Amino acid sequence: MMKRGMGIILLSLVLVLLTACSYGEESWSMQGEISGLQKDYLHDRIIGSIVVEEEGNSKNYGRASVRLTKNTLLIDENDNQISIEALAVGQRVALRFTGAVAESSPVQAVAKKLQILK
Repeated sequence: MMKRGMGIILLSLVLVLLTACSYGEESWSMQGEISGLQKDYLHDRIIGSIVVEEEGNSKNYGRASVRLTKNTLLIDENDNQISIEALAVGQRVALRFTGAVAESSPVQAVAKKLQILK
């Protein structure tokens, strides 16, 4: 009886931990305004690049040069998928980076996801 009770408690704990881990939305790497935009690239994988000036008091990077690839998810403020043609200088965006961030000035990164903000 004691073993069964411990087994149920252990199983419950594992289920709670798995549930908590699976529902967490990844946080944004940075948010800011697009200050530079290049839409044409002579490379198969890269579709463009942007320079973003970070906003807010808690600046992680300040300024970032961000490559957009064929794998970058580009979405508008309503979560509709968009093309790079919808991006413009002056837009506010949120970015999630993938891979290593080169700690240069400005930092250099590859975007996993870009969302236009209102």
